[in-house]
Amino acid sequence: MLPLTVNTEVMKILLFYLLFPVLLYTSCNSANKRGQEEVDTARVSSTGIVMDNDTLSAVFAAYINLKDHLVNSDVMQSKSAASTLAQSLKDIHGCEQTADLSEDLSNMNSLDSQRMIFSAISTDLIAMYKSDPLNAGKIYVMHCPMFNQKRGAYWLSTSTEIKNPYYGEKMLTCGNIAEEID
Repeated sequence: MLPLTVNTEVMKILLFYLLFPVLLYTSCNSANKRGQEEVDTARVSSTGIVMDNDTLSAVFAAYINLKDHLVNSDVMQSKSAASTLAQSLKDIHGCEQTADLSEDLSNMNSLDSQRMIFSAISTDLIAMYKSDPLNAGKIYVMHCPMFNQKRGAYWLSTSTEIKNPYYGEKMLTCGNIAEEID
């Protein structure tokens, strides 16, 4: 028999697929309703998105930053943005596993691995933002049907313009608007 060697990034991806159902079940989709402190003033992004909660605004801004770096296929900037996202998520009760995924992404040196983990983070954050309506503006849920061997994946965007984080310039405009959150 040949010895089997598997690098740690492959092991993390395999572990992700095994734990994904558990992650979805325990996601932070209603975390802000479980003890998250509300604030009096809402953050307004340059796109007009207004949320009641500064923590959720910070998470969204960090997520969009990460998405943009994946669109640009920038491994190092994606690592940094994922670390910031992980820190923002740690402030939300119930989002610990998503924070851990973000931290894992920040340690990945492969765009393919980063993008696989990003799809899980996106699924979780889509559920969270769908459960907490915005005060103003719209968040767009985008879908790429080609990612993950044509199983597809979703991501959040502040614009109707398709900029695919799963393929970058290879397939920049692959995708469609699946839903609007307002």
